[in-house]
Order: sequence, then C-alpha cells, then structure tokens
Amino acid sequence: MNTYLERYAYPERFLSNEAQAHTTQIVVIPCYNEPDLLTSLQSLANCKPTKGHTEVITVINHGENASEEVIQRNQQTLEEAQAWASAQSLPHLSFEFIKVSNLPKKHAGVGLARKIGMDEAAYRLEILGKSKAPIICFDADSQCSENYLLEIEQYFQDYPKTNAASIHFEHPLEGDFPKQWYEAIEIYELHLRYYVNGLRYAQHPFAYETIGSSMVVRADIYQKQGGMNRRKAGEDFYFLHKIIPLGNFADITSCQVIPSPRPSDRVPFGTGKAVGEFLASGETQRMDSYHPEIFEELKVFIEKAYGFFKQPFGAVKEEMPAATQAFLVESKFEEELQKILKNSPNKKIFKQRFFQWFDGFRTLKYVHFLRDYQYPPIDLRSGVDKLFNLLEISQCQPAQQLESMRAYDRHLHYSPKLSNWD
Repeated sequence: MNTYLERYAYPERFLSNEAQAHTTQIVVIPCYNEPDLLTSLQSLANCKPTKGHTEVITVINHGENASEEVIQRNQQTLEEAQAWASAQSLPHLSFEFIKVSNLPKKHAGVGLARKIGMDEAAYRLEILGKSKAPIICFDADSQCSENYLLEIEQYFQDYPKTNAASIHFEHPLEGDFPKQWYEAIEIYELHLRYYVNGLRYAQHPFAYETIGSSMVVRADIYQKQGGMNRRKAGEDFYFLHKIIPLGNFADITSCQVIPSPRPSDRVPFGTGKAVGEFLASGETQRMDSYHPEIFEELKVFIEKAYGFFKQPFGAVKEEMPAATQAFLVESKFEEELQKILKNSPNKKIFKQRFFQWFDGFRTLKYVHFLRDYQYPPIDLRSGVDKLFNLLEISQCQPAQQLESMRAYDRHLHYSPKLSNWD
C-alpha cells in the first residue's frame, strides 16, 4: 500500500467486500440530511451501460452535534437506499453505502464526507491494481444525462494521461420547485460562468469550473496531491486548484450533470447558500458581479508578467495598470519574485512557479482587490454583455444570456494562449 493510503487517508475502511474485478470507475456521493437521494441514484441507474463496471459509493454521514431529526433522516435514507439498491439488477453498475455517525464537530461536513468516500474508492482501486481509474464526484441531490457514466469512462480510456476534469453542468430552469428558485439559480449559474469565462478571456491557465458535483480525478493523482480536504464548504475549489496546476486537466462537455436548484443552509457558502440568500432578499432576477474591466486588466497583467523573468521588477511593474501595481505592492510580490527567480533556471520553470504563486485562490484575491480598489460591482447582465463583446459572442436578450454562455462552454476546448510565455 502506498504512503497516502497508509498515512493520510481516513483511517477506517468501511467496505469489507472487494470491488468487482472489471471496475473502471467509482462514483462517490456525500449524503447528509438528504430527502432526494433515490432520485440521484435512479438517475445513475438510468445511464447507458458502461463497458466496464461502475461502482457507486454513497457516504451517509452526520456530525456529533447532529439533531435527532437529522439522525433519523439519515437512517431512513440508508434503509430506503439499501432496499432500492437490492431491487436493481444492473450487471454494469453496483451500489455501496457507508454510514458514518458522530463525526467530530470541528470537521463534520461535505469535505470530510467526500474524503471518506474518495479515500475508500482509492483504496478499492489500489487493491484491483487500477490506480489510474477515475473517481467521480457527484451529489446526493444531483441528476445526470443518460450518457454521463459512459462518456466519462470513454474519455479516460481515450485520453489516459488526463489527470482530472470538470464535467459540464446545467441547473434546471423549470420544474416542480417554486419559480423563484429557478430564477435565483439561473442568475447564480450565469455569475459562475461569467467569472470563469472572464478568466479565460484573460488567458489564465487555471480557468476551469470547480463544482463539487461535476468533477472527476484519477485515483493516483488524487493520492499524489494529498486527497480531499475537510473543509465544510469550498472543498471543491481548494481541491481542484491543487490538481489543475499539474496540467492535463480537461473539460468533458459531451455529457452533463444537473445539480439541484434548491436553497440550502448546510454549508456556509456555495450554490445552495447563494440561492437561499437571493430568496431571502426577495431579489431573484438581478445580481451584482465583477466589473469586466477587471478581466481586461488581468489580461494585461498575465501578458506582461513574463517580463519579470528577465527585467527589473520596477520596470515591469510600471507597465502594469495602476490597480495591478497596487495589488503587487499589497501582496509583497517583489519579495516573492526573488524566491521565484532564485529557483527558476529557465522560463519554463519560471512560468510554473509564477502560476504556483498566482494560482486560482490568489487570482480570486486579485479580482476582489481590484473590485475594492477601482472597479466596483456592476449589474451582472451588463457585465455579461461587455464580456460577450470581448469574447466575440453574439449579443442576445438578457433571458438568453445563460443559454448563450452554456453553448459557448459546451463547444469551447479551452487552451490558454500564452505565446510570450512559451
């Protein structure tokens, strides 16, 4: 057994049976106080058969401070799911359930639940000698297209060097929930896509969606990068931004995840929390977001930052816009640059080390710094209009903006153009 599984994985193994020998991928679902798990499991069961075997591991969990209502809900969910699974007869698909109770209050949450399931999946694949097989992250209130499992399996077989991927997602915009829920999720999804495509306009090499229900990672890469974190929210963002800088990261757009539009109070931030805040405010059709000038300034910064490799810090800084200069001072980048240069014998290593510093998290801090320093938020739909101009996407009515951006994302094979860096 390797170092990660021996020293850093969750210490307990829950499943006594081995995965089937011809398993090609494992889906992991964290489940807490979830009434709709069967809908998600049925969505996976409705998928087209995969060539190999797919295993689904659901981690039904609660913390030591959980209410009696949550504990009872989890037990009911487990019993219903086990009964449902025993009635299935799918040779290509099997369902396993882990129940974890009384997790420490400090760590109990979606990050730890994902970690428990993903560590279990990594262990089971290691036993089979299939450490390069993908571990797929899904959610207990999500659904998927019928080709979801098959397309992911095929992608990793066709492109075996792929380390990880983001799966195309589209929230439902109509259905049985209240109209306001769909209005809120539409504007929030537009905001998510606006931000990532703003980064893509700027040619940031790490501009990918980081949605927990829509990500997949090879088991060996999962272990190499230290596994899943235990964050109560944002675990997906922080996890993927350890993986993306390795390269060989992909967008899989030939299938899709359908996340729930429901509001949620289970995490301190994220999609469900944002929808809940929209509903509480009574404003579900409007949102302020980042000024597009921020993405234009970011583009200039990325284009000119290569100059730091050979030119004096002050000379290159003076070529930057004022807000970016202020950010570099605030971030004490000149000191960091000396460390980067000291360990960069060539421009390839310099690029790698620069973007280790200017990673996804620091880029978000940059965007927030420029927002507070010079570019206050503007109406999201106005920002999208301006970004469409920058990306040369045809203008459309506000109601069509999300579908236009979805279509753009489905057909875009993102490859940042950093010619002056290469």
